Amino acid sequence: MSSLKGNMDQATESTVDYILLVEFHHKNGPQVQFSYPPLPGNTDEGSNELPEAWISLPFMALPEGVHNRMEETVYFHLPILDGSDTAVGSTQGGTMFCVASFRQIDANLVENKNADVTRSYVQKSVVFMSRIPVYGLLSTKLNVFSDVLFAQRDFTSIDMLKQCYHQVNNGTKVAALLDDPAETSMASLRSLVKKFRYKLLVLVKLLLLEKRVLTHGSPVRDLCSGLVALVALVPDLFASGLDGVCELEHTAFHKEYFTEKDTDSFEQKLHKRLGLPFVPFSKDCLFQPYLTLQDADLIYIGNARSFLVGTTNALLLSHNKIPLDAVVDFEIGTVKINGSALNDQLRLTTEDLRFMDKITSEVDATWVSEGPDAGRDALTFNGSNAWVRKMFENYMQSYIATYLDFITAATKTDRDKRYDGITTFNSDFVNGWSTTSNYAAWKSVVDPTVLSSVTAGHPNRGKWTFADAKIQLNNKMFDNMTEEQVKEAQKQADEAGIALKQASTEVSAAWLSAKSSVSGWFTKKKLQYDAYQTPAQKRQPEVDDGPPSRPKHSPPPSTSFLTSNQAEDVRSPRPSMETDSSFLSRSNSNSPRHRTSMEMPTMSPLKPSSSERISSPLVPGNAKDLSRPPAENAPAFLSWPSSVDDLGQLKLN
Repeated sequence: MSSLKGNMDQATESTVDYILLVEFHHKNGPQVQFSYPPLPGNTDEGSNELPEAWISLPFMALPEGVHNRMEETVYFHLPILDGSDTAVGSTQGGTMFCVASFRQIDANLVENKNADVTRSYVQKSVVFMSRIPVYGLLSTKLNVFSDVLFAQRDFTSIDMLKQCYHQVNNGTKVAALLDDPAETSMASLRSLVKKFRYKLLVLVKLLLLEKRVLTHGSPVRDLCSGLVALVALVPDLFASGLDGVCELEHTAFHKEYFTEKDTDSFEQKLHKRLGLPFVPFSKDCLFQPYLTLQDADLIYIGNARSFLVGTTNALLLSHNKIPLDAVVDFEIGTVKINGSALNDQLRLTTEDLRFMDKITSEVDATWVSEGPDAGRDALTFNGSNAWVRKMFENYMQSYIATYLDFITAATKTDRDKRYDGITTFNSDFVNGWSTTSNYAAWKSVVDPTVLSSVTAGHPNRGKWTFADAKIQLNNKMFDNMTEEQVKEAQKQADEAGIALKQASTEVSAAWLSAKSSVSGWFTKKKLQYDAYQTPAQKRQPEVDDGPPSRPKHSPPPSTSFLTSNQAEDVRSPRPSMETDSSFLSRSNSNSPRHRTSMEMPTMSPLKPSSSERISSPLVPGNAKDLSRPPAENAPAFLSWPSSVDDLGQLKLN
């Protein structure tokens, strides 16, 4: 069993172990055309006989559907061979990290064609094989060499392969390569955030739960680099945690890595004390950025306990022998979870949503929509690749500190108090993680005294606010939406907000206009009334009528404070105005229509209420003024009634 540090020691003099040229033969399909140096089990330069453990290499270098593109890049893993046996070879427990650069060219442009060229296009891939996972460095150099190779249009000699091999390996300090995270992937973490948004944290938790995850999408370059970038979010995982990830019999966990060294930086020492990196690819766990249909048996039922693999073949999505916990579409950015229990474990808490909302907001604010965003990858700012990686690093440090604070509680009471910190990371997720192999490995190396150097608690803890409701709504709305659908929904929401604001402004203006019109009408009527009042009416003081009168249809007042005789008087019906002479007096008996004048009733010991008096907003004074004639030239609506009976006919014109 080897460690990545051991692989680096063996590769001190060479970054690239092998360079190969793979072609698509019209009869044999994908095959190796040249290799340098000779492959394990071979002694002749240019030999194309593959060891059994690498038999799928040509199919990985020329993935399905690649003929639809002029160029492509693919990442894949193969086991390290010791080279001591025959062509079959034997594995020694490490991982060979491979990068292939595909090109195709019009067959009419190829020089020194042989009889095997029978198709209209010549399709070939150049492959770099290395013991260290420096995909960024390998991809950059490989793409330059592929351009030069295809520019010369001659594929009959391996001299250029030899030159490239020596140029890549000369002057490269292998030990320093893994210190630069940019070398581990050509993918932009910012692109992952834009594509998956809040679901990016779900993918990281899926990785830690050691679930069976199948990813698919096109182009294969985005798929492979995206998976590598996802794995790189786990701090230090590429430095020690990917050995044997392409084989089920080996483990990627090496306890000796966590021994602190004098040459370690403060950050490296802190990570080792925290038990980082988590190692989700332990025994019977598989990580393959690109998996061919020929290797599908690796993830069949009963073979792999967990896996994270990528494919461009849709047949693997519906294979009945492949159990899947989650299916990730890298092309449109969706995550499909199978099983309600797993859904509960992957539910993002309010604090998790705040964490991802901060990341997505910063990336959105600094995103360059015109042209590729890769030019900003090397810069450091809020929302940059380095910043996103640091945010996830702080998240995992806080998670470890919170969990350590919980399990090291001295009493049950203290543990109950600290349980609230666990819930901010989702207690279902924590319980699920505590059953994994990477949890057992972490617990065997973590230093509990590290709590003096880190702070327990979620990095985005705090009281719930209305802003959290908006974040939760965004997460629900965009949960199963593609990146394009998210953009369209955001655009429509912005347009709806603008329209709503404009409508609100128009309604406010209409209300103010209506209010002004009504106020003007009442003012006009009051001025008209004041203009036709006599001087005596204007000087007449207002009469204090006492308490306000009871509405016409309101219930009778309470009589609980009255004597029985008084209460009976109040409840008894009032005598008819036409028959009771004690209340009415006749006048003007000679007129065609008898008119009555009201006399104030006398009800002892109660005083008459204000409702028994006659008043009108258009009639100043009391009933004694009703006989007053109207002013000259007064308008009709100001005509005075001549008697009490005419009050019922008074109307506003």
